[in-house]
Amino acid sequence: MRYARRVLELNDEMIDTLRGSSLAGVVRIGFGQDFVGTVLPLVLARFSALYPLVKLEVTVDIGQVLIQMIDTGDLDLVLTLGGAQKKTAHLLSELPLHWIASPGFKDWEEEPLPMALFKPPCSCQTPGLEALESAGRAWRVAMTSPSLTGLWAAVSAGLGLTTRAELGLPTDVQTVDLGLPPLGNIPVVLHRRRNLRAPNAIRFAEITEELVATYLRSTFARAALLS
Repeated sequence: MRYARRVLELNDEMIDTLRGSSLAGVVRIGFGQDFVGTVLPLVLARFSALYPLVKLEVTVDIGQVLIQMIDTGDLDLVLTLGGAQKKTAHLLSELPLHWIASPGFKDWEEEPLPMALFKPPCSCQTPGLEALESAGRAWRVAMTSPSLTGLWAAVSAGLGLTTRAELGLPTDVQTVDLGLPPLGNIPVVLHRRRNLRAPNAIRFAEITEELVATYLRSTFARAALLS
């Protein structure tokens, strides 16, 4: 299987090389913050190397903002967690949501439960808050951040719990099982602007789908081996 995949990759690289000089123009793309340290560098490096004449305009923001920019036509493609119900959505995968805390977090029995939250609305945290409320568990906002970096800093410092997919998880936080309600899965979604037909944007979408699948397959296979 590994050799078969490599043969297909070589074939794709040959085709991309032939196409590289024929694609130009601008592609406007958006990435949710969870992908900044994971998939985003892979996609940008691969596409830019193959299609140097295409100019990329990249926006990084929270998923709901990016989806709104797809709806208004300000972006061509958007990669987010959540938003699979939208007509612009193409489902790539699903990831389990986890309760996440610092290794030394001690306040999980505290009432109300301290939560470190991403700037709302956030598709990753809504299921956690709804699960707490359904279980009759009180919670409070210990910290709110507009950036994922700020959220991880708060969780790492033990300020509170959060809920996210295990994607680009920092080394100083961990998934935890504290007897809290299960959270289910969150979709990985690539949104395309309505009536998108530009060959450069379509090719960017294809490469994004391919590298997301490769990254998730390799990351979670490695995690399974370590466990």
